[in-house]
Order: sequence, then C-alpha cells, then structure tokens
Amino acid sequence: LTVTAKSDTKVYDATATSSETPLYGALAGVGAGEYVASQPVQTFQAKNVGTSLTLTPSGLTIKDSLGNEVTSNYNITYVTNNTGAITAAPLSVGFQGVDKVFDNSKTAFVTPVLSGVRGSDNVAVIYSAARFDDESIGSGKTVNITGIAVAGVDKDNYSLGINSAFTTAAITPPATVARTRSRISVFLPASTAWRAWSKAASAPRSANTVTRWCGSMPWGDRWPYADSSTSIPAGWAAARSRTRAR
Repeated sequence: LTVTAKSDTKVYDATATSSETPLYGALAGVGAGEYVASQPVQTFQAKNVGTSLTLTPSGLTIKDSLGNEVTSNYNITYVTNNTGAITAAPLSVGFQGVDKVFDNSKTAFVTPVLSGVRGSDNVAVIYSAARFDDESIGSGKTVNITGIAVAGVDKDNYSLGINSAFTTAAITPPATVARTRSRISVFLPASTAWRAWSKAASAPRSANTVTRWCGSMPWGDRWPYADSSTSIPAGWAAARSRTRAR
C-alpha cells in the first residue's frame, strides 16, 4: 500500500502541520471488512517560511471488522512530496505617540502596538526615527515614523508591508521654576572702604556671607549677615542691603 504526500502551500502559523491528507489506494482486505481506522497525516520539514519544502506522510492505521488493528499486515510505503511552501504571515502595527515636555527639538517617541504574532514567536517592530513636524508646544501634533522594520529571532516568517507611518502626540510647556526673593543685610566697620559685594541668601545665618571684598577690608574682619532683628555691634555700621532673586 502506497501513501503519498500531497502538495501544500500555507501561510506561516508557527507549526509544521499540513492541512492536506495524503493519497493512498484501496485496501486489499476491504472485502473482509477491513477499514482505515486513522487517516494518514503529513507534515512540513520545518515550521519556517520557505519553498520546495518536503512534505512527509505518516500515521495510517487499519483495523478489521472486529476492531483489531491489522496495519502490520500491510507493507505500507510512504512517499514524500518536495513541492511544499510556507509564505510569510502578515503583521499589523500601530503606533501610540508619547507626549513630551518642550525641549526645543523635533525628536519624538512612540510605542509600537503589534498584532498578528503566532504562538510564542520572538518578533518586534523597530523604527529608525520619530519626529514632530516642528518643535513648538501644542497638542495633537503629527509625529512621522520612518525606517519601520520587523526584528527578532522569527522575523523572517513575517511581512509588515509598511516602512513608514504617523501618529499624534503633544509637546507640553516646561515646568515653571518658582523664584523667591530674600533681603540680605551686611555689616562692615564704618571706616572700611568698599565698593561691591555679593552672596546668595541660602547660607545659614551663622556663616559668613560676603564673598567679594574690595578696598582695604581684610578677610579677618568680616561679620555674618543679619536681619533687622539682629543688633549691630559697636564700631560697625550697616553698609548696604541688597535684594537678590534665587
């Protein structure tokens, strides 16, 4: 008895299974009530996309009229077929735009949303660039995605059909930096010649706050800054008050 695989072409489904049933002749013992208990099946040589793939038949079982298996009474020859083909499965991909804070650039970020992956295949979609039309602040701004391709171990089993796309996202204003103003009072000896000084108001009151001294004022004769509640020592006079943005 000869069982011959049939030609089959299918779309990739991550399996080597063929949906075709192999061909075989009549059973010699059919007149005695023998029958095919299990139809033969055929499989591709591998699950991956390709042409001229070998299809191999197997699995024919025969029973008699009493239900006893009599397959071994037949000399079964299984004949392969080398015309099988598996074509790439189509993928669908969309892109979700990611809002960003204004940074004076057109650079954008997107998240691919992929569908059509078979089984547990290792497949991803990558892209080379995503850019806004301009760098200005706004919502619903067009983002152009280019260089779209399939990546991953099983990428050759899939087709995407596009290499560019677009979506939308927003460029939001940068956060406002809060600013406060502080008044600093610096005290110098009344006889000291001075021209300029500066110091941020973030230092603790016990620390010296004058970082630039001019004239004859020596580094040893410095006094902590103070506010209006601090008494001025004898021989010292209020030199200047400055309001500075922080």
